Amino acid sequence: MRRWRWLWWPLFLAVWWVGCAPVAVGGSVSYSVVQGRSMVPTFHSGDLVLTRSEGGHQAGDVVLARHGHGAVLHRLVSRERTGVWRTRGDANHFLDGWRICDGDIVGRMWVVVPGGGTALRWVAAHPFFTGWCAAMLGLVVGWPWRATWRAFGRWPTRP
Repeated sequence: MRRWRWLWWPLFLAVWWVGCAPVAVGGSVSYSVVQGRSMVPTFHSGDLVLTRSEGGHQAGDVVLARHGHGAVLHRLVSRERTGVWRTRGDANHFLDGWRICDGDIVGRMWVVVPGGGTALRWVAAHPFFTGWCAAMLGLVVGWPWRATWRAFGRWPTRP
């Protein structure tokens, strides 16, 4: 039974891939960072929002939709007879001036990480420090496995 202990890592990666892989690499999840105040109190500037691409949208859903040269994260308010959606930010007392169709919707809100976007931007701005922390974490997590690796002959032993 101890021989199969190494399988937890590939299993974890497979589960992550199915559940959280970004659209850019073939997954179904879009990661976006909130900017602005139009969705307060639901979201605040700097929050990280994960959206999943799935159909069957209903009024009241918070969706990420393509608009202009970017994307907007707003709530679906109503669907017109022509099949287009009207949207509104939670902090706004008026409907948006544009309409979106189902093809413009990137995904529906799935997970919100408060402040996660701010942290992600910090990590991107400090790659050396982030790499160093990842290496230290790898050592700390990998050190207890040293005895297991030695038992299977995968770790050099001292004479």
